[in-house]
Amino acid sequence: MPRLHLVDHQGDLRLCEDATGLLVGPTDRRLHLAGLYTTNLRGERHYAKAAREADLRPGRLVRLVPEPDNPHDANALAVHPEQGPALSDT
Repeated sequence: MPRLHLVDHQGDLRLCEDATGLLVGPTDRRLHLAGLYTTNLRGERHYAKAAREADLRPGRLVRLVPEPDNPHDANALAVHPEQGPALSDT
């Protein structure tokens, strides 16, 4: 796996190869070899205040919690800080 760093790419944080400057996409099969897993999140706008207050910067560990009762997606996962309370905008 080449050395990587984070760059702002059109408002999103993306991984970039140090040596080549090429972006590394979230489906790059080499990422899991380095223990890196990426995904696109949806629904953040519904929890914008809580997401701002939580420490969810890149590199922070998170907890994924299944939400089988989610009315929009029975396969949904909630993203929470690794430690601390669940996120809520209430």
